[in-house]
Amino acid sequence: MGNQLTARIDARIQYRYDDSGECGREWVTLTAERDGSRTVRALCELDDVKLQRDATISYDPSWNATDGYIHMRRDDQFLGVGWFHFSATEITCEAMTAAEGRVSQAVRPDGPIGVFAPHPVFLDPWHATRHDPRGPEVQELRNCVTSSPLWHGGSGPLIYLQHRRIRRLPDAEVTVPAGSFSCEAYQLLPSNPLLPPIEFWVHGIHKCFVRLRWDHLKATYELVEYAAR
Repeated sequence: MGNQLTARIDARIQYRYDDSGECGREWVTLTAERDGSRTVRALCELDDVKLQRDATISYDPSWNATDGYIHMRRDDQFLGVGWFHFSATEITCEAMTAAEGRVSQAVRPDGPIGVFAPHPVFLDPWHATRHDPRGPEVQELRNCVTSSPLWHGGSGPLIYLQHRRIRRLPDAEVTVPAGSFSCEAYQLLPSNPLLPPIEFWVHGIHKCFVRLRWDHLKATYELVEYAAR
């Protein structure tokens, strides 16, 4: 018998600015296989930049990305599409974008490949999968991979490497519209020291997104629907 699903999580995330209210949303399905591998499917809408992102990313049992597909439209026009593949030492991407045209990339980082978080908000907290609980409170995250250097991810999709730091905070009970969750808490520390940290909370063995706050954007992202099977 082949792999069987051990979990399916369906979720919806609301994006909200302090001064203007809801500014976007994200529908997510996470499926977990019996061997521990996971696939995340995310449809993201960002109203203020008129961006739609459709992403499907798969990860092995150790939270290493194996492959991914991203398609984006902006203001009802094609923006870009890309397919990503990961080996132990190399990242490749085949893309077609409105700005760059046809692009083929192959990147070999100078060390282990970090987390792949190509802008669905659900995946941002998966930086926590690289925090060693036996290590110091603040740890380096090298060779993290994203699909765009812009905060909203509205370019590419192409390979970009970034180095970050993460800080572990005390566990907390967090209440959002979807319910109350026992959470691990973290701060992602931007490379620019002038920017405030990104705070986020995750729940359970799948590091399921619960809440994210970034004072720089004066924005809060919260889980508003959650169903686990």
